[in-house]
Amino acid sequence: VMVIDGDVATAEITGRYLLRAGYEIRTAHTASSALSLHGERPADLIVLDLGPSGPASLEILRRMHADENPALGVVLIVDREHQVQRDAGLVAGADDYVVKPFSPRELVARVDATLRRSLPRSSPPSHEPQTLTAGDLQIDIAGHRVRLAGTEIHLAQKEFDLLLFFAQSPGVAHSRDELMQRVWGYEEYSDTSTVTVHVKRLRDKIHLPGTPALLHTVRGIGYRFEPPSPA
Repeated sequence: VMVIDGDVATAEITGRYLLRAGYEIRTAHTASSALSLHGERPADLIVLDLGPSGPASLEILRRMHADENPALGVVLIVDREHQVQRDAGLVAGADDYVVKPFSPRELVARVDATLRRSLPRSSPPSHEPQTLTAGDLQIDIAGHRVRLAGTEIHLAQKEFDLLLFFAQSPGVAHSRDELMQRVWGYEEYSDTSTVTVHVKRLRDKIHLPGTPALLHTVRGIGYRFEPPSPA
């Protein structure tokens, strides 16, 4: 896990929380050092403190995602008064966030949950590709690829997990609470806004202009994936 924070003392404290939880920790305090460390040995997950330098921190996130590595987990640390930065970070590819002040237990729980979903898992060999199709959308599960009308589209890890969950239960309405449990892996949580942001971003990416939407908002409940009827 790489902790990226411009404040040296805060980065050390955050790193200590995660070190005690059993993670190998590296810290970076500038964009150049973060990118250099990541280039030498890519992190499995970054903990990024947006802080007052939110725009600069978001640029680090975008550049780390430039190689389209969907396995990179990202947990943001945000100030309570900077909710706009939180939303911008989620749009840029972050998986989750904690709000200052946070407890060590909360941070570790969110890092644990993100890594459970983002680290590659072994699976038995298969002679047939595992593929789900919904109209012009094709999901290659084994290859971790998504194509829309034949063109591959890039999804962050959590977006892919969310799409796969929806596609495996077409026509079923899922609440935000359920999605937090089933996709994010949380048993306890208080804020489901990360679900709202991820669904909006996913909906934009998988919609082909001139065709019916695949992801629908179900008022008072949550969301439903509705593939087009066969012609």
